[in-house]
Amino acid sequence: MPVVLLGEAVTDRGAMHHVSIDNVASAVELTRHLIGKNTQRVVFLGAQHGASSTGSERLIGVAAELDKAQISPDRRLFVSSAEWSREEGYRLTKQLIQSEKSLGKVGDVVIGGNDLLALGAMDAFREQRIRVGETVRVAGWDNIPESESSLPSLTTISPDLDSLARLALFLAVGDDRFLERASYSTVTAVGPGISFVVQHEMIIRESS
Repeated sequence: MPVVLLGEAVTDRGAMHHVSIDNVASAVELTRHLIGKNTQRVVFLGAQHGASSTGSERLIGVAAELDKAQISPDRRLFVSSAEWSREEGYRLTKQLIQSEKSLGKVGDVVIGGNDLLALGAMDAFREQRIRVGETVRVAGWDNIPESESSLPSLTTISPDLDSLARLALFLAVGDDRFLERASYSTVTAVGPGISFVVQHEMIIRESS
């Protein structure tokens, strides 16, 4: 049976098929929403420097939009993470709050490589009584259930999960009925592998 990679971006997929959102475009859209006239610092949690990966693609989009907005980023705030977990988001953000950078000033923005990292950042801000959505803005990716139920609720990029699942099934079993009922923006062939890009939606909530 063919192997289908969902979401994660890699350069050398070999014969694997791939279904994902456009990580760069979604990062541009999210960053454009988050930054404002008083934005001085933008943190990205989950950077994977020099790697072809979901994190590196999203970081490209963040950096591109900051450049367009003429905001000079402090690349030391593009922080690598050992794992994309809520605990890691909390740990990294707490370090930045307690460091000489004193993260948590008015206008600061934190973008998590996924919702779990962003939710961890919100936990750290809450612990320090820094108001998310007022003093700082936070957002992530994936639209997991906790992003809607968190306090405050989390702004996020939501992938078209229905189409993602249908395309994965089409690639796995070759049944055209799944393809006919799926929506996608682009499809490319890389060697024996096929890559689909599905749509995404930015869901704006209280954290931004």
